[in-house]
Amino acid sequence: MFYKKISASENATFSGVVRVCGIRLVAGSDAATATLFDSLTQEAGKDFCLLKAGAEGTDNQRFGEGLVMEKGVSVTLTGTNSILYIYYQ
Repeated sequence: MFYKKISASENATFSGVVRVCGIRLVAGSDAATATLFDSLTQEAGKDFCLLKAGAEGTDNQRFGEGLVMEKGVSVTLTGTNSILYIYYQ
């Protein structure tokens, strides 16, 4: 298993097929949210996970055997100094 550390919103975090096994949001000095999309862009209606954490808190989501994303993964990330970890195969 591998992980990718993300500190800002980005399109095409992964392109092509990827199996997402888990996600961890670590908030900075204020509340944070992370929305993940099964899409190369942050396309409305393609979101598959929303995490929320209060200031200096965390939120996690595991997907057991993993979720297969066919098109790729994009991320919208909010909050000051927030970090998102995506665990994948």
